[in-house]
This record gives sequence, C-alpha cells and structure tokens, in this order.
Amino acid sequence: LTVVYLMVFMATTKTESSVPTGNEMVWHGGHPIKGRSGSCWCGQEDKYCMCTPNVAVDVVVSVGPKSEHLWLVRRRDTNQLATMGGFVEINETAEQTVIRELQEEMGITLHTPPVLLGVYSDPRRDNRRRTVSIVYVVTLDADVKPRAGDDAKEVKVISINDIEQYEYFSDHRTILLDYRRFVNREAPKQSTEGDFSHDILRSTCAQTNHYNVE
Repeated sequence: LTVVYLMVFMATTKTESSVPTGNEMVWHGGHPIKGRSGSCWCGQEDKYCMCTPNVAVDVVVSVGPKSEHLWLVRRRDTNQLATMGGFVEINETAEQTVIRELQEEMGITLHTPPVLLGVYSDPRRDNRRRTVSIVYVVTLDADVKPRAGDDAKEVKVISINDIEQYEYFSDHRTILLDYRRFVNREAPKQSTEGDFSHDILRSTCAQTNHYNVE
C-alpha cells in the first residue's frame, strides 16, 4: 500500500493583531501524492492553531423504491460527474448540510432524514484540500425532477448498472459502487480498482434494511 504522510502542524500563534493569522504547512496528499502548501487557522479566544481535515457531505440521490437510477451533478470546474454535496458550515450538523446542499444544488426539499452510508477519509481523495466526507443516501420519488443550482453545470440521471461508464470527481466512483453493493445486498468490496487508486480507504455501514430494497 502507498504510505501517505501528513504533516499536522500545531502551534500557538503570537501576534499583536486581534485576528489570528494562518500558519504555513505542507500537506502530502491528493492524487498523485505530492506536497501542497496551505495554511491553518487559529481560535479567536485561545489563539490555538491546528491543521485538521475539512468536513464535507456527499449524498447518493437514488430514485424509486428499488434504486434503479441515480441523480448526479456535473461539476463546473472539472466537468466530471459527482455526487451532490458540499462542505459543512461552522454552525451546521452534517444532516443540516445535506438539507441545505440538496436545496442549493438540486432545488430539492428533503422531507425524510438522510441515511448514513459511510465515511470516506482517505488522505488522497481530494486534490484541493484534506477532506473527510460523510456520505448519506436519500431516495426520491420517480416523478421528482431535480434542477441544476448555482454550483452545478447540470444534473444527470444514470442507471445504477451503468456507473462504470462515466468519469467521476475524487472517489465518487467508489462511493457509488459501494452503494450499489448495498442495494444488491452484496458484501463490501475492499478493492477500488478503476478509481484513482485500487486501495482507497473508507468505512462503510453494515448492510441493513434501511434502503427498503425488495
């Protein structure tokens, strides 16, 4: 396995300014693995600084009681397909982020709680920054037609059996294939061959009846 090194910088910042400053760091992550510079931010009260991953949510949007189709978004920056999602804001729970992002990116108002699928935290998964994603599932009625919000180039529906035919952002191919195995009541598969690496690390929930697959 590829060993991924992360430099976690912790320091107490001494500054005359009332606003804490960032601290330079190098993150050895993303794919391909290489040093990427950035900064860490500090608490206003205690001036304590710590580099930690950003927390995001991704949402698998399935259609119908048997999850035959999936709604995806096409990103404006990379033109790749992706699950719907975004970063958790400082005053939100992860579930509140799901509700907000569904409204902003797809124009959907969620009326039932999202179901947890897993946590995807491989340090290589996102080239932009160190990101941990909490992945949820929501199921829409077949007559619901999402629309593309400001952050998405378009929304696209695909068959759950055609996941491998498209190019995806980050590790979203692995996320969607993990979900399909849950739908088909198959055991989780360790290999992620076909994504950016064959050994993407993640933790998925045990198979349950939450998906209501008949």
